[in-house]
Amino acid sequence: MLRIRGCTVRKRIINVGIALLMMVGLVGCNAPFSQPPEEVLTRALSGMAGKDQFFFEGIGELKVGERQLKTKTIRFQGEVHNHRSTQMKMTQQEYAETTPKRWNPIRLLTDIRTSHKKVSYVDSTMAAAVGNDADSYSSEAERPQILVRVDLEPDEAKRVFSERMLEEFETAVVPSRIWSQGKENRSEAEQQALQSLLYNQVENYRSSFIQMLQESNVQASYYVWIDRKSQLPHRIEGQMDVVYKEQGIPYKEAIRTTAKFTQFR
Repeated sequence: MLRIRGCTVRKRIINVGIALLMMVGLVGCNAPFSQPPEEVLTRALSGMAGKDQFFFEGIGELKVGERQLKTKTIRFQGEVHNHRSTQMKMTQQEYAETTPKRWNPIRLLTDIRTSHKKVSYVDSTMAAAVGNDADSYSSEAERPQILVRVDLEPDEAKRVFSERMLEEFETAVVPSRIWSQGKENRSEAEQQALQSLLYNQVENYRSSFIQMLQESNVQASYYVWIDRKSQLPHRIEGQMDVVYKEQGIPYKEAIRTTAKFTQFR
């Protein structure tokens, strides 16, 4: 058999073949990183939408001011079944102050999917800094989850924020119980006069509220962990930063959301 410097051609071919197989294996393990991050994210969100049932739980936080003082903490848990039907639970006190739709992580993922955005991969060094990912791995391919960062375009972030706040306004500020509270103790004329007064006050506040939303500046960034094997979302964590003015006074708010998704079926 022909030998080249002590090595048979056959052996060289075998060695080259092994090297090529190893390269293919490495590429296969790192497959998501060879694809655009937005494509990986879209596939994960589409896969979640196709699941018949899964569970989620998480925390929503509202922080205000330059020092980001926490003023509200919302703990929630829920279940999605039959692809679309969502059941979400909060405490009774939290229901009085806000709405489940505002903090629903499934709706947040839908907004992310349909909004104009920038999606980028996050490497292991940054992943450890984001949180709950301090384990060390010899390569990105060994990591059980792929981490992507999503930055909504400012106009899209503002649209999402405005929709949430207007929904909450209609639910928390203008509930029907305000109109009917103490109705049995008032005459019909008194009831009509009170209803007219409250209606005018609500409409005036609504106009001011909408103007405040229109003049606000909103930025939203989220991290989405995607399970490498199932290619489904495992966790989302992120924040929406809002700057607005009320009666000429500037205010800052940060709306933080953290949620995990489990038991996909």
